[in-house]
Amino acid sequence: VALTLPLMKPTLGVVNPDTGELPVTGKPGSTVQLQDQNGNPIGNPVTLDDKGQGTVTLPGNTSGQQVGVVIKDGDKQSPTTNVEVPLLAPQLGTVDPATGNVLVTGKPGATVQAQDPSGKPVGNPVTLD
Repeated sequence: VALTLPLMKPTLGVVNPDTGELPVTGKPGSTVQLQDQNGNPIGNPVTLDDKGQGTVTLPGNTSGQQVGVVIKDGDKQSPTTNVEVPLLAPQLGTVDPATGNVLVTGKPGATVQAQDPSGKPVGNPVTLD
C-alpha cells in the first residue's frame, strides 16, 4: 500500500530587518514562495538545497505586514505559514549622476530621512509611495 503524505509547513527562522532575509527549512529540492494576504505570489521563488535549507528575501514593500510562506513540490503545496514582517531597512538604489536622486524602496507611507556620517539630517524627509 502506497501512502502519500502532504507537504509539511515550512519552518521559518527570524527575519533580518537590515537585509529582509528569512531563513526557511523544508523538503529538500522543493520551492519556497512568499504570498500576500490574498495568496498571490510575492517576489521570486527560492529552491531549497539538499539539506532542505534556503533563504528568501522579503521585498521592502512588505515591511510591517503579514506575509504567507508556502513550499511547492510539483503540483503539491504545503499549508501556509504566516510571518509578521518587521519594519525593514529601506533599500537604496544607485545615485543618478545627472540629478543626484536615489531610488528608495520600502514600506509605503514610511518616512525616509538622509543623514550625514554623524547622524545629522540632510535635506528634507520623503514619504514613500
